[in-house]
Amino acid sequence: MGIALKKPTVGVWAAPVVIEFQPGCGETVHGPEQALHYLLIRWPVQRGRRYEQACMVTAMCVEGHHGLSQAREAFIAAAVEANILSMMRTTGSLGASSISSH
Repeated sequence: MGIALKKPTVGVWAAPVVIEFQPGCGETVHGPEQALHYLLIRWPVQRGRRYEQACMVTAMCVEGHHGLSQAREAFIAAAVEANILSMMRTTGSLGASSISSH
């Protein structure tokens, strides 16, 4: 009888990120695994350079090659780029590089 090993989860961010696909309808993202799901399955059409970077960094975090904070910052930058970050409801540190849409 074999034992199935479940891949360990990466963890959650110290402060969640809230995104809004529709104004007033915030959805809370707690960590990189959930963020990767949003990026790959639920993301709006606006997909630019920061979206691509977030996909790469978040996937690498899930695989154990990047830290939680790097994945969170990349996800925030992609949300800003797509204009779906809820600034009023996202808590924690938002680095200047994350909130700039340049």
